[in-house]
Amino acid sequence: MHCNGLIHLNGLSDLTITLQTDTGSSTKPAFSLYQGWDTSTTPFVRAGSYINNISNPLGTVGLNYLGQASTSTAGGVASYTFTNLTGGNYTLLLGGNGTSSDIFGNGSYKLTLTSVPVPFAVWLFGSAMAGLIGFRRNRKIGA
Repeated sequence: MHCNGLIHLNGLSDLTITLQTDTGSSTKPAFSLYQGWDTSTTPFVRAGSYINNISNPLGTVGLNYLGQASTSTAGGVASYTFTNLTGGNYTLLLGGNGTSSDIFGNGSYKLTLTSVPVPFAVWLFGSAMAGLIGFRRNRKIGA
């Protein structure tokens, strides 16, 4: 079972993705995140097996693999925080594996996305502090 979702970030952000299946589910949840949206003019097969650590799975075009998370526990939770993602478009593929008795798995997913913008002020503050430390050192050397 696979499905995809499109994400747009307005600026530099940390993105936490958590995917959980129902308690008692036979599905072991997993997801992969790609930078970009599919730019192919040919519809790709949106369900099927794929290798989650390559760019452009399932015949897509324009997707750059960023990372994935999975769990080996049926009915478990897969979670990962992607840090310092630039603003732009992202594709999220959701899926998972069933257990040996139910290879396709069953149940429903609960998806949680949390985006935390990295404020520009943090970068300015850090560079200002570095400048002040450098200025203070130069003043001590000159004294």
